[in-house]
Amino acid sequence: MFVASSAAPAMRTTAAVTRATRANARDGALTWLGRAPTRRARVVVRAAGPAARKELLEIESREAFDALVGEDRVTVVDFMALWCRKCVFLKGKLEKKASFFGDDVRFAFVDVNKVSQELVRGCGVESMPTLQVYRNGEKLWELVAGEDGEAVVKKLHYAIEDAQKEK
Repeated sequence: MFVASSAAPAMRTTAAVTRATRANARDGALTWLGRAPTRRARVVVRAAGPAARKELLEIESREAFDALVGEDRVTVVDFMALWCRKCVFLKGKLEKKASFFGDDVRFAFVDVNKVSQELVRGCGVESMPTLQVYRNGEKLWELVAGEDGEAVVKKLHYAIEDAQKEK
């Protein structure tokens, strides 16, 4: 016994629209397939990948830290731990900000569980995540990031701009 279903034609129409979307996405318009092919709609085509990110440098020793912050360029150091949720979230935001500033500003992170505690205490880090901005070995700015990521990144952006002006 054969039972007619109204779902089959709808599924064909949906599949046809999906094929048409893929085929016509390049020109930004979609011709609706079905009974009345007169209506046209815009198709929004988004970038395939995530926003550009730049990998942060990992500081693993006191010597590497001193060499990095002693440079003439502005250096942002993120003191973090991989088990800290806020730290990992903020690290992703900093990778995006690093790609924004390019090679003018150096971004690095210190995993406080991997380095000596002398380095961590010597920098005055008591809680995480802590952001510090350096230039020529001098600490110019510090923030213990207890608020939301966007506000922290905004404050950091202004601190970097101020540090770049102090040449």
